[in-house]
Amino acid sequence: MEFSKLVRLFKGWGWLIILAGVLGVGVSLLSSANQKPTYLAETKVLIGGFLASPNPNRGDIETGAGLAETYLELVTTTPVLQGVIDELSLPLAAADLKKLVLAGKPGDPPVIVIQVYYPDRDMAVQIANKVTEQLILKSPSNLTPAQQAQIVLANQQIELLNTQIQETLAEIKTIDDQLEATGSANEFSPLTQQRTALVEQVNQASANMAQFSSTIANLEQQTNTLQVIEPAVSAILFRTGPGTLESAFLSGLVGAVLGIIAVLAIGYLDPTVRTSKDMTDLMDLTVLGTIPELGKRNSSYSEQLVIGLPPRSIIPEAYRTLQTNLLFAANSTSNGVYIITSPGEHEGKTITAANLAATMALGGLEVLLIDADLVRPTIHEVFGLANHVGLTNLLAAKPANLDDMVQTEVSQYTNRLESEPIAILQSCVQNTSIPKLRVMTGGANVENSATLLSSSLLQKWIDLMQAYLKVDVILFDSAPCLTVADTSILAAKVSADCILVVEAGRTQRTATLRAQRQFEHIGIKIQGIILNRVKSSDIDHGYTSGYVHINPTNLYSPQMLQPSNNHVHNPQTEQAAE
Repeated sequence: MEFSKLVRLFKGWGWLIILAGVLGVGVSLLSSANQKPTYLAETKVLIGGFLASPNPNRGDIETGAGLAETYLELVTTTPVLQGVIDELSLPLAAADLKKLVLAGKPGDPPVIVIQVYYPDRDMAVQIANKVTEQLILKSPSNLTPAQQAQIVLANQQIELLNTQIQETLAEIKTIDDQLEATGSANEFSPLTQQRTALVEQVNQASANMAQFSSTIANLEQQTNTLQVIEPAVSAILFRTGPGTLESAFLSGLVGAVLGIIAVLAIGYLDPTVRTSKDMTDLMDLTVLGTIPELGKRNSSYSEQLVIGLPPRSIIPEAYRTLQTNLLFAANSTSNGVYIITSPGEHEGKTITAANLAATMALGGLEVLLIDADLVRPTIHEVFGLANHVGLTNLLAAKPANLDDMVQTEVSQYTNRLESEPIAILQSCVQNTSIPKLRVMTGGANVENSATLLSSSLLQKWIDLMQAYLKVDVILFDSAPCLTVADTSILAAKVSADCILVVEAGRTQRTATLRAQRQFEHIGIKIQGIILNRVKSSDIDHGYTSGYVHINPTNLYSPQMLQPSNNHVHNPQTEQAAE
């Protein structure tokens, strides 16, 4: 997608990106308001008993670190979690509790951290400690009951030996005091022997204590054991997801990104034509003019006419550019006759034809605007004219001398004003308050509009209009070409350039291509495209930026749109005036 198109796209749909970002922030804040506080409690467990050894083995430490990954998986197993649920009578299933427990390994040491997130502070602490307890109980390396009993017995023996040693040492001190106080050799020898025996008892008891301690150390200092080094004592307040400014910002950012994606999708998937570049890329046809938006879609016809706008404002200038391009691109066989149509209804062809006719007339050309949309004629409403007599009356009339009139020299018309064809033509043409612009309305309603337009006399009537009315340009406001067959029939019967009006941002690309193929099927080439109602964001304002822009409601005076008393152009009267 070209950069210029991206700029237009984001300029037109920027509000969607902003809205998506605001919605993201709003959803985040709303979720935060409805969220209950969450508390975090954690415990730390050491793998291996090497800390109790005065000379820890490096291999034991590395083995414990390697086993940490295995124990991380065991923390959230069903037996461990179900044990916690049973112990604390939690109203949760094991799968639900698993979502609240997180186990991790802080770096290289053989330590695992067990974290519990729960909406109740005290219960978070209990769950964390119970998970640790159940992990140790259900660990495959846990001491057997016999080993635990052996440790208990060894500890009891150590306590007894320690008591015995203390008592023996007290006796030894008593003997030492006696040895210092005695002066008899006979008393000294028995005391010395007694003291020696007590010292041997102390040494023996100490040796036994060392043996029992070694047994306990051997049992407790296994590589694959678990030991709580930091139980959970309290829980801290912890909010997840929404509830922070950071998360609200991220939500808004995500919403904006989604909005950008949506805008890009709209640009790629947009089935309509919006700019002249889009039109030329789609069809090998010339864009004769780009007409900006004028008023609202439901504005009255008088509010959409350009005849009251400042001459150098952007819309009149666009119509003058259209007029110039149209005249230069005219087919040599058209003889100043143009058919204005559109693929579908409500695409602005009628008001485009009316404004183009007015622009040409104000530019000095004699213009005849004919309402050939016999299904839904509206030109008379645009200019405030009567619609009693018009094109249908002209085509229904079959004067006997029409062929003769067409073949007669123009100079003889003034002497034959009472001839039937000229009288009929006079009755069907009305003047407007715009100089040099005359209008032939649709006329009486008929059901056979296609039959009337297929009349072989239509081209002869056009020849007579050009000769007698002395018009430079004839514009046919025709019916939508994809809606009814009238336009195709009209184009096939007259020598005219077909101009297709396409509404920017509304006309489907497929409809435009279908209209082109429909005319090609009958051997007629569309001479150009008028891109109508183009948004200001899709127009290059480089040339027109200095022009005056006005309120489209401040238009031409309604009184100037009323038909004049002289509805029929009379050459004899004009000659007399000259």
